[in-house]
Amino acid sequence: MASWTFDMKSLEETFVSFFGLSWGFTGFVLLGSIFLLTILRSIYNTLFHPLARYPGPIIWTSTFIPYKIALMKGTTHLWHAEFHRRYGPVVRVSPDQLSYISAQAWDDIYACRNPQLKKHPEITASPAGGVNGMANTPSDTDHARMRRELVSGFSERSVRAQENLLTRHISQLVVRLRERVLDTQKEGPGTREANMSLLLNATTYDIITDLTFGESANTLEQETDWIGFVMPMVKARIASRVVTKYVSFFVTTISSLFPVLFPSATVKFHQSNIAALDRRLDSSADDKQPDLLTLVMPHLGGPQGFSIGQLRSTVGSLMIAGSETTASVLTSANYYVLSHPQIYARLKEEVRASFAREEDINIIAVNNCKYMIAVLQETMRIWPAIPSSLPRISHGCFIDGNWVPNGTKVGVHQWSSYRSELNFTRPEEFLPERWLEGENRQFKDDNKAAFQPFNVGPRNCLGMSFAKVELRMIFARLLWKFDMELLTNHEEWEAQRTYIVWDRCPLRVKIPSLCGHCHRLVKTMQYPNYLVFLVGVAISLVIHNAYRLIQRNLTQRRFISLHGCQPAAKVPSKGRFSNLRRILSNVRTAKQHRILETNQSTFQRFGNTVADKRLGRPAIITCEPENVKTIVSQQFQDFTVGHRIHAQGPLLGHGIFTSDGDQWARSRALLRPNFTRAQVSDLTLFEEKIQDLFALIPPNGATVDLQELFYSYTLDSATEFLFGHSLHTLRRSHPDSESGFEVGKAFNYAMEAITMRSRLGSLRVLHFDRKATRSFKICHQFAERIIDSAVQRRDAIPIATGDSGQKQKYRVVDELVRQTNNRRQIRDELINGLIAGRDTTAGLLSNLFFLLAKHQEVWTKLQDEVNRTLNGRLPSYEDLRQMKFLQYCLNEALRLYPVVPINGRLAKIDTCLPVGGGPDAKSPVFVPKDTMVIYSVYSMHRRDDLYGPNSNEFWPERWDSIQPGWGYLPFNGGPRICLGQQYALTEAGYVTVRLAQRFRKLESRDPGKWEESLSMTLRSRNGTKVGLMST
Repeated sequence: MASWTFDMKSLEETFVSFFGLSWGFTGFVLLGSIFLLTILRSIYNTLFHPLARYPGPIIWTSTFIPYKIALMKGTTHLWHAEFHRRYGPVVRVSPDQLSYISAQAWDDIYACRNPQLKKHPEITASPAGGVNGMANTPSDTDHARMRRELVSGFSERSVRAQENLLTRHISQLVVRLRERVLDTQKEGPGTREANMSLLLNATTYDIITDLTFGESANTLEQETDWIGFVMPMVKARIASRVVTKYVSFFVTTISSLFPVLFPSATVKFHQSNIAALDRRLDSSADDKQPDLLTLVMPHLGGPQGFSIGQLRSTVGSLMIAGSETTASVLTSANYYVLSHPQIYARLKEEVRASFAREEDINIIAVNNCKYMIAVLQETMRIWPAIPSSLPRISHGCFIDGNWVPNGTKVGVHQWSSYRSELNFTRPEEFLPERWLEGENRQFKDDNKAAFQPFNVGPRNCLGMSFAKVELRMIFARLLWKFDMELLTNHEEWEAQRTYIVWDRCPLRVKIPSLCGHCHRLVKTMQYPNYLVFLVGVAISLVIHNAYRLIQRNLTQRRFISLHGCQPAAKVPSKGRFSNLRRILSNVRTAKQHRILETNQSTFQRFGNTVADKRLGRPAIITCEPENVKTIVSQQFQDFTVGHRIHAQGPLLGHGIFTSDGDQWARSRALLRPNFTRAQVSDLTLFEEKIQDLFALIPPNGATVDLQELFYSYTLDSATEFLFGHSLHTLRRSHPDSESGFEVGKAFNYAMEAITMRSRLGSLRVLHFDRKATRSFKICHQFAERIIDSAVQRRDAIPIATGDSGQKQKYRVVDELVRQTNNRRQIRDELINGLIAGRDTTAGLLSNLFFLLAKHQEVWTKLQDEVNRTLNGRLPSYEDLRQMKFLQYCLNEALRLYPVVPINGRLAKIDTCLPVGGGPDAKSPVFVPKDTMVIYSVYSMHRRDDLYGPNSNEFWPERWDSIQPGWGYLPFNGGPRICLGQQYALTEAGYVTVRLAQRFRKLESRDPGKWEESLSMTLRSRNGTKVGLMST
């Protein structure tokens, strides 16, 4: 066989003879072409790309090179922050990527939208095992299925059940620190050095392994730096993203080489997790504390559960997410408090004053350490555990008010958002006071909604509740037990780099074995006359409280002087025991059903804003529109709903009526989509129920109590709208009618019970009502059954928009289960909605027909309008809005008898009302912190200066010429204005029109005057007894 040799020269001659080009020239052409294409591509990216209108540095927007270099160096957080300072809330940081820092962007990118924005391939790339788990699956359906398997393991109840596990591991950390620094040969503390970063990482890793597998990895005992093993894998993924744009393929390829490239990391992390998982799956663990895998195992391998591959991948993600992020926050918190001595001193003082013994530190008690919680919040802001963004891919949608083309990489960059002056005052400073409401007004404009360390939406942090408890428990134990001195310098800390998570430097500290507080306490108690010590403590407390009282008084005086406040008129006290007399007087007034009348009389005697006491506490009562506007709108942030949750929580839970702050905002956002015009204008439901109502009204003029029927009607319609399951209390022959009556009866008594609890105030702890407890339970069980049915229907619920198939029955509960998996929140919102949907409309209808029956000329005029407009046909939504006299009648009934006649707020800071002070009642009125401000809508609606001299009379025609503005407030106002206002008015209008069409004559069968029956809402004490004659 002839031998073959490679001859470069002959190959070049062949190439030249075929193409007519030399090697050198060909290489020059290829390099020139690549350079030219790069230039042209950069020009396109800069000038003609769909994202060209978004601001950003030219070099970064024209090519991927700067972004990838920063990614490799771990400095993207610094560059992004600088770009946002220069260009604003949205910046183009690479040719195909937008970075956001606004609160609205959190909702637009991560929160529920239909469809959701998909995760970027750099997050969803397959792991080493080749199977995506819950954290990195691109499928929203798979993610929701896997999340449902684990979510109950991180519920509030489950977290409390794991308190012993947490306490055990935290105690091991404390023991480890004492062993490290305690010099047993001497009295007093030692001064050895400890790396808190390593110890905290080991502790949190042991906790998450114990929580997941039912066995600890014991890294704290061995002081294993497991994150040091994992970080090379993380950096390798970053490197693979830099090398190629085809992320999913390349990352998968690199991942498959991990056992070769990083053998120690694989053996010590990935394989150890799989081994622990296999051991757990092979054991029954019936005699052990339930762990996360207890929830997974019943459905493992089934269509509703995890596959083995998915579970292995998910477990790996849990190990990192459940330990590294928590350890990062704790390490950062220790650094920042130790580098700020004043903050550290205040923090230690709070924790050590809160707990007499180390054993007193528990899951519930740590929630009372408000300053410690503020420190942790500030830590997560100034040094977030995940400083970068979690990118999503736009499918062509509006984000932060602007259109973002399909395929664009988008995300909220946490580091930049939290350090932006657009969101926070003095963002580069560590200032925990910004999270303490009312402590410092310089932070009142901070945009707290932009702070989302646990993400939002369907893919938010599953273990958020557990992480908060873990952070507070560990931090509190360390603060109580040890005094620390920081050794790590500022330059070391600031030099840290980020590769998805922080590549952290050691946090070196010196720790005495006992804090000075503990050491001094032990020595003092050894003195024979330790009573001297106790007396000293008592005197110190008296002096401290006196100082705080004087300081508060001086602060309030400055505030009063600055705003020109004058005192409001006072309701005079009647000698000694005036508070007791006032309470007894209020009880007597309530029994006489004259609460509203008495309040109105008080305003007529002393003025429209008066200072009084309620249940022995100072209060300001007003019926002045300007003051009401200030309370509910202009200074909304200065007030809370007070202690409503304590009185009404047993029934309403943490729903929209009882919550404040972020919880209230989440509740409102959850419910708002269910009261769009499309839902309100569908009158089919009302007509179905009106026929049941007609069947129970005698057409021959026999006396009937419409109030009782109206409450049954609205209960049936509200449960149909909210639950998709009517109680059928009007349809006596229906199979569900009997159980419906039981629920309705329980609901009525539950309402009476929480009203009584509200009136008793702090004395409610002495009031025991077993019937109320049973009623609460019946209501909750009914809601739980509805939620169970909704969860079973979840996969079959059609998308609200764009569904071209058969129109499905609308149920509010179905929408809620699509938006959240929090069953408790769904239950609370449904019961809150039931109160609003039943009582407000029923109360309005009852009072309206009481008035119409007493004023035949108004009934006749209303019938004329109905007949003239409809001519016998059913009314539409537009018809109801066009009937002016109908609207006047509804307005007038709500004016005379507002459904919520009295409302109140609790001042959470020192503030003021604009009018009501001084001799002329025109000066501002000072409202000290913790003062209850009550506004009487009932009295405001009956003011002669707003509604004329006949303000106490029923005269709908007045609405043809008046515009009372804030003087008319039947559905509240400001941010907390009633979501269901249009729903209630539409339902009340529809029922009124249909009764006017069906019955020719309406007669009053109640010779007496209207008397109040006041619970949470207002209705007639004697009902609405009338006679109706059909046409």
